[in-house]
Amino acid sequence: MSEPDIPAYISRKRAARQLDMSRDTFVNYVRKGVLPPPKRRGKLTRWKWSEISAVLDDGNFSVIQSAEDPYDRGVERAKAPMLELPPHVSGRRQRA
Repeated sequence: MSEPDIPAYISRKRAARQLDMSRDTFVNYVRKGVLPPPKRRGKLTRWKWSEISAVLDDGNFSVIQSAEDPYDRGVERAKAPMLELPPHVSGRRQRA
């Protein structure tokens, strides 16, 4: 996965963009140990792209499913069977 336009050390923003995820998701994956930690030199924080690439190439990259993720909640709701409403709730008037 070595691409000539990716520098050896990249920022959080660039790493997230390369992985096609939000910066928050990238940081969460780092915190949970899914992705490698950054290297720090003074105020500068960078990730070594070859380490990230190695995690992806090894196949040890497990996606974390979060219950708080609105997309996942929507998918789960869409999979759930629809409930049938009783006639008095459906909005139709009952005939006397």
